Amino acid sequence: MKKVKQELQRRLCRPRNLTIQDKAKVKKVFTVLAVMAIMFILLSVTASAAGGGNSGSGGGAGADVAYQTVMNFIIVWLRRLGAAIALFGGVMLGLAIKNKDADQKETGIGTMIAGFVVVAITTAVNMFDLFT
Repeated sequence: MKKVKQELQRRLCRPRNLTIQDKAKVKKVFTVLAVMAIMFILLSVTASAAGGGNSGSGGGAGADVAYQTVMNFIIVWLRRLGAAIALFGGVMLGLAIKNKDADQKETGIGTMIAGFVVVAITTAVNMFDLFT
């Protein structure tokens, strides 16, 4: 029994020489786990309706205001994100024109268009009051 215990300790406690690929896999796994933990912490929100009870008197107004506030916040930040993506696409396009790289020009134009589409969608949401 003592030999088995010593053999297990020798196998489990020996230093391991990880290859570059193994280190990359470990790094990727830890990165994914860290991002998932951060997303779980940031996106877990406690929501409750104001007014309490199911009587239907006065409780809906506070919830509607809260819903509208959250939707406006999301729409504003999506518009800003779309503008940032379009700006990034413009920079990519400018660098591609400077380097005369056709593939990068295509990528830059596609990124710019994607950013402008996001901005247009958020503008249409505000224009037509879709979430009110």
